[in-house]
Amino acid sequence: MSSTTLLQSFRDDLKVTAFSSPQNEIYATYTPQRDPPAGPVAVKVRGEDFRGLVEWWLRRKKGARRAPKLVESIVSELEGDAKYGPGAHRRDVVIRATAHDGAISIDLADDRNRVVRVSPGGWVVTTDSPVAFIRPRGAEPLPEPRSGPGGIDALFALLPKLDQPAKSLILGWILAALNPRVQFPVLILNGAAGSGKSTTAAFLRGLVDPSVAGLTKLARLDESALWTTAANGYALCFDNVSAISADVSDTLCMIATGGSHSARKLYTDTDTVLVRKKCPILLSGISEFANREDLLSRALLVRCPVIGGSAYTKATALQAAFDAARPTIFAAVLDLLAAGLRSDLTLPAAPRMADAAEWVERCFAGGGYHPGSFVAAVEAQQAARSGISLDAWPPAEFVTTVAADGFEGTTAELLTRITRLARDSGLPSNPAWPKSPSALGVQLREREQSLLVRGIVREDFPGRREGRRIRLYCRPAEAASKAETGPATWVEYRAIVAAGGPRIRLLAGPDDVPRAVGEDAAILATRLGRPTSAGGSFALEADDVGELGGEIDLLDFVDTDSDAAPSRASTSSPSPTEATC
Repeated sequence: MSSTTLLQSFRDDLKVTAFSSPQNEIYATYTPQRDPPAGPVAVKVRGEDFRGLVEWWLRRKKGARRAPKLVESIVSELEGDAKYGPGAHRRDVVIRATAHDGAISIDLADDRNRVVRVSPGGWVVTTDSPVAFIRPRGAEPLPEPRSGPGGIDALFALLPKLDQPAKSLILGWILAALNPRVQFPVLILNGAAGSGKSTTAAFLRGLVDPSVAGLTKLARLDESALWTTAANGYALCFDNVSAISADVSDTLCMIATGGSHSARKLYTDTDTVLVRKKCPILLSGISEFANREDLLSRALLVRCPVIGGSAYTKATALQAAFDAARPTIFAAVLDLLAAGLRSDLTLPAAPRMADAAEWVERCFAGGGYHPGSFVAAVEAQQAARSGISLDAWPPAEFVTTVAADGFEGTTAELLTRITRLARDSGLPSNPAWPKSPSALGVQLREREQSLLVRGIVREDFPGRREGRRIRLYCRPAEAASKAETGPATWVEYRAIVAAGGPRIRLLAGPDDVPRAVGEDAAILATRLGRPTSAGGSFALEADDVGELGGEIDLLDFVDTDSDAAPSRASTSSPSPTEATC
């Protein structure tokens, strides 16, 4: 039998179709010969599984125990046809779940290679997959869904006692994780020892992407290893996380929202391997290990309460109860996915990861599960996220002190001032303290949103001689409550000091109180015989106008927000509104 005839027989027997992926890797789909009938599955042509399939077929067809040349011949011809043959084509390969044609397909990864196809009309289990699913090593099957009593409530009955916002965040993460069209929020479970974090994480993984690996350890993974792990699975689930480096934090952000990583294919050549991946991510641990702004802004934070006392359930009994309830829980999740596909809800305003938030609220509204509760829970965490970010930043306390007094100057001047305040307070040296003005500038930009939530506004503006300068100031309490709208309007004033004297630059924030800051504060303070505050600024009072022998004129304003600028020149100043910082 010629190699061409042998290849055609192989294709016909197992319904083999070879194709190339967008990364130029060659895959083949085949249909196992089973009873009851199974659906197709995709494997790498150069992988061990496919070579094992060819060897098995040759033994059955030709009685050949070992035929490495025939195996290589079939593999090579398939590879060539997929690249250069008349039927050569590209096709996406996916793991576990994909969204397409207004529907979502989820690979059950069972022995029959069945998938669940979710559409606006509902869901159906079928062996007819519209996409090529591949199975990473260790992938375990999802349960065959079965409608019945219990549903979502059955899941939360098995978890630690959580309030409704925490339940909405957990269910929202599951719904987002099963719709690859949206960016994936990162679910972070915190809690003391014995709070059920690991059990909760394991159950959630069992509803999204079960795996023999279960929950793994993050500590020893560098950036490259993390990308490799992501490429070989669907969900990333890490337990007992105690700390996350800056590089790993940035990589997790990229993987959650979709990113790419390139690495050398072999040490002996210049070829590269490109990994493009987007994964749901779940992290659990005792400490508040996620403290960088980018990761926190993508995070759903759930605090697991301590169980304590004699309220614990045996792990085996709890697992058995979950396994029994899993088919109906999974069916209830699928019902919510179908409801989300039917819904045309549009959020007028949404938090970070807006597409995921809108998708979850569509599922909630369409399925009648506490509509609006997901966005409300996310927004309620804004202050908590900013507090975690700033609490882990050594200069935070001293930047707040300087901002409370108002600051205008270069980053170098700010670094000098906060370093002096830290030294005066007896703060021990900290390796995370910024070593240079540029390092401080980067840290300020990274935490700008958290500072804004705390009521601290940071602005850049061109200086006169020193180059770029920054302003730091505290927003009034009522303005800070609208932190999501951005920085408040600053109004620029000039003070005419005495007749024909210098024009001193003043700034007024949302409270309409002109303030002298930086060098101008020192000039004006000397003129008035008044001391400046510890931050090098002071608010102008009504009596100061007469002392200056002139008036305060409104010259212009810099509109950095939609808030209206003061419409008059201030000849008297109201008392400053209490600021949040």
